[in-house]
Amino acid sequence: MSLRDLILIFLVAFVWGANVPISAIAVKNSPPVFFVLLRFIILTFIFLPKLLPIPKQLGMLFFVSLCMGGLSFIAQFVALLTTSASNLAIIAQLSLPLATILSIIFLNEKVRWKRGLGMILAFSGVIFVIYKPHGIDLNLGNVLAFASALLAAIGTVLMKKLDPIEPLRFQAWNSLFSLIPLSLYTLFLEHGQFEALAKNTHIIAAILLFSVVFVSIYGHTMYFHLIKKYEVTQIMPFTLMTPIWAVLLSSVILHEKITLQIVFGGLISISGVALIAMRDNASLGKNTATTITKI
Repeated sequence: MSLRDLILIFLVAFVWGANVPISAIAVKNSPPVFFVLLRFIILTFIFLPKLLPIPKQLGMLFFVSLCMGGLSFIAQFVALLTTSASNLAIIAQLSLPLATILSIIFLNEKVRWKRGLGMILAFSGVIFVIYKPHGIDLNLGNVLAFASALLAAIGTVLMKKLDPIEPLRFQAWNSLFSLIPLSLYTLFLEHGQFEALAKNTHIIAAILLFSVVFVSIYGHTMYFHLIKKYEVTQIMPFTLMTPIWAVLLSSVILHEKITLQIVFGGLISISGVALIAMRDNASLGKNTATTITKI
């Protein structure tokens, strides 16, 4: 890999990692799903030309977008109301082993010892992170973070049923279809949206700018560009830095305490994800990589 591309993928992981604590700030200044809705409205307008021609498998694309877009983001951002950004970043890594399990069940994929060990490590690391003296901490935030990872995994498996689609076209349709659940949720389950927008205009605008330009446009576009150029196994190690950056920057930006429990649990989980991602037969390929980088 060239030095230029090395720097580009490093910056992708950094931006995605930074987006976790920055999203937590957005949640403190706006109803969470309303903020996500604003983000997807902007993305839909930006990618509007990419909606044409209309894909043939529009129904399947709709369900993939619901899982990987709107519903997953609802669970993810609402989770930030009751769990830490560090916990969310680590639990989000479960999307890859969950996608692997679903592929075994529904796509009849075979698991060898390396992938099996990776799944055990990934789940063990997350359990280690959320374990408390009285048992596993199944607060609403941690449960929703897991639900977000599961939805992303379901979307990954469904995506294998789709004909090949250009990444920017997928982003366009993903953004458009995500508007449906996001709009319904914020309309019926949130309040004070426009009051929060008026009160915290500058903060919300700045975070929207970061999430749209750097996370969605730069991050995802550059990631898909590099994933086409290099083998998945060359790119995956760098995307695995995303939760590491998320935890470190959550400590700096949000003053979250980095405990040995988070460090060891995170390293165990990331090691498991790495084993799955860098297996010899990368049968889930690019779609699987997407599920662990869309924070």
